[in-house]
Amino acid sequence: MLLDQSVLKLRDRRWGFHLALVGSQMFFALLHVPNRHLQGFTLAGGAEGLGLPFALVYHRAGNLLIAVGVHAVNNAPTMLVATPLSGQFLVTVLLVGLVAAWPVLRGRQER
Repeated sequence: MLLDQSVLKLRDRRWGFHLALVGSQMFFALLHVPNRHLQGFTLAGGAEGLGLPFALVYHRAGNLLIAVGVHAVNNAPTMLVATPLSGQFLVTVLLVGLVAAWPVLRGRQER
């Protein structure tokens, strides 16, 4: 919701979408700081940087449930089969794939 509202407010500016994206990412990161601190992680842990791909997935898909689902998988990756790859790596690949493939998949759905 913050991303959408920020885009609407900043749409007339040259870098409006990018400012809205970075602003919502920073808000996402700030919301996660207390939880990360309680778990004993430092800010350099890297999870705060995932807000940007989640926001891009939401923006591309237009569906918050998809971004929330990927976030849930990131929080507690459950694998049906054992894999030598980490759950975090698989979620990153899933995020990049969703951002890249969504316009193609959406185009096929509209036909």
